[in-house]
Amino acid sequence: VDENDPPFLIIHGEKDDLVSPRQSQLLSSWLTVKAVSNELIIVKDAPHFGPMFDVEEIRTKVMAFLQKSLD
Repeated sequence: VDENDPPFLIIHGEKDDLVSPRQSQLLSSWLTVKAVSNELIIVKDAPHFGPMFDVEEIRTKVMAFLQKSLD
């Protein structure tokens, strides 16, 4: 991670049993330390993948992040 990295949107399931959500929290923290724009969304009760990620609330956050990052 360094200051030349692009903005990151990290979306992770709270109950992911394949990759610990702590990994995404650590990545977000390091990005913040290096002043890289990032947003971490932890999806409540969600596993590694599935329909819990395909909801209006997350789609809205993704679109807002893209609009902000691509301006």
